[in-house]
Amino acid sequence: MSEFDPVQSLKDQHARSKGRSTSQQQAYLREEKVKRIPGSAWPTFFRLLACCHGAGLTLSDSLDSIAKKAPHPKLGELASRIETALSKGHPLAEAFAPLKSQKPLQYEMLRLGAGTGQLDLCLKESAEYAEREYHHTLKLRSALTYPILIVVSITVGFLSICYTFQDAISENLQVLGIEPPLFLRALFTFFGLFRWEVVAVVVPFAVLTWASFARVLSWRRIRLELYRIGHLAPGLGRFLRDIGTAKFLRAFAMQQRAGSSLFQSLPQALEATTDPTFIKKRRELKESIKEGMRLPEALEATGLFDKRTLALITVGDEAGELPKLVSVAADILQDEIDHKMEMSMTLIEPFVLVVLGFLVGGICLTMMQGMNQLTQAL
Repeated sequence: MSEFDPVQSLKDQHARSKGRSTSQQQAYLREEKVKRIPGSAWPTFFRLLACCHGAGLTLSDSLDSIAKKAPHPKLGELASRIETALSKGHPLAEAFAPLKSQKPLQYEMLRLGAGTGQLDLCLKESAEYAEREYHHTLKLRSALTYPILIVVSITVGFLSICYTFQDAISENLQVLGIEPPLFLRALFTFFGLFRWEVVAVVVPFAVLTWASFARVLSWRRIRLELYRIGHLAPGLGRFLRDIGTAKFLRAFAMQQRAGSSLFQSLPQALEATTDPTFIKKRRELKESIKEGMRLPEALEATGLFDKRTLALITVGDEAGELPKLVSVAADILQDEIDHKMEMSMTLIEPFVLVVLGFLVGGICLTMMQGMNQLTQAL
């Protein structure tokens, strides 16, 4: 709507007379984003909000208390901003709009709680969901940290050896009459780029163009592309689908316990997976539910869910215990994911060590053979 539209101007005047926000203020609240808040702060924010509101404080008082004792400065600024909006009389959905950019599921839960009168329940469910998600994220990071460190250390060590003994390796291979392998030739060509004249050109170019590349190659685009490639891999694709299914089930069960309808909770649960393969099924799933298809059949039509998960959802749908059975399915799937992850990380370590042994041993053997031949020739 145009800024000089008389109809919109009259609506804004009426909103000011009633103490509500104008259209421009609503747009600002919707578009304003929450930045640089670490993931560890969100569970604390939602838990404090749920505890304070459950103890009888109003949302404004709860947010004011969080703003004063926030574990992170940006989180305190966020709580203060929302509290200010509530104090000015903005509706809850508008006041909490800054959450929508990073925590859309919790934002929808707050809207649902305000609409159904179950705000305490929705706050508690949001806090438990945030804590559970952060716990699983920490487990994944801790499982990946050690193997990644091993791989990085081995890679750096191997490249350092090749770079240090580049000339010796090339000479020994020539003495033995062996053609350098393709990967060594590519590696030595790569090392040749690290010269002062090349660095003097590349570094200024990178400094001048990094902002443009950052806009084009945003982390969100990179993450979506990695997800797309990961789903094409035979083993990794199944693992990513299991992770997405577990996230979907937890988010869906939380919304069902809070009293949300299927038509509203299914798209939000798919969004909560942050997986583009799941998110692009929103319209298809909504159309299936709108046409009267039962939930298990609609989920099966997407091709994303395994038979056991669909069986548990079917039993829950028929018995009227859908949130409970969906939570059970999520717990079972999460246990399997944790087990697969531990097994995979356990197998990676000896494999990496064997590869390292072959690489270093091959280089050392090549150098020793060349030295022996030189000694015999002398």
